[in-house]
Amino acid sequence: MHMDTLKLLIADDNEEFRQALSDALQDLYYIRTCRTGKEALALLRSFSPDVLVLNLMLPEMDGISLLENAVKSGIRPMVLATTSLDNDYVVESASRLGVQYLMRRPCDVPSTVVRIRDLSRRLELPLLSQPDPMSQVSNLLLSLGVPTRLNGYALVREAIL
Repeated sequence: MHMDTLKLLIADDNEEFRQALSDALQDLYYIRTCRTGKEALALLRSFSPDVLVLNLMLPEMDGISLLENAVKSGIRPMVLATTSLDNDYVVESASRLGVQYLMRRPCDVPSTVVRIRDLSRRLELPLLSQPDPMSQVSNLLLSLGVPTRLNGYALVREAIL
């Protein structure tokens, strides 16, 4: 594994699903797995995964509580959550806590792999930085047809800033 390999945490109490997913992704990610919410919270803190695959119905601590704890600690990985309950409360809470994708259980491994890879691609995209205010004002004046050679152009730009 090289330095820029993304870290993936799979928190799911279904041994078969956890193992199949881990096997399918082992060449692409540095993977840790666990079966309880308490283990997942400890691993979020020590392992700092880039992507978290989270069953919302984990033993010891459910996924919503786990995410609330993570958010309070400033831990914000990309999250793909799985649940058999997709009521309004679960959907609203997942959204509020930064879950990027919610999948209904049972999930098949191939489609879960595709979603994880989609989320990972979003991590790899460079963030577009905002242009500085001076450039924004200059671009605005340019779009309004104000020539830069105009007497007082600099003063107008300063006044807007």
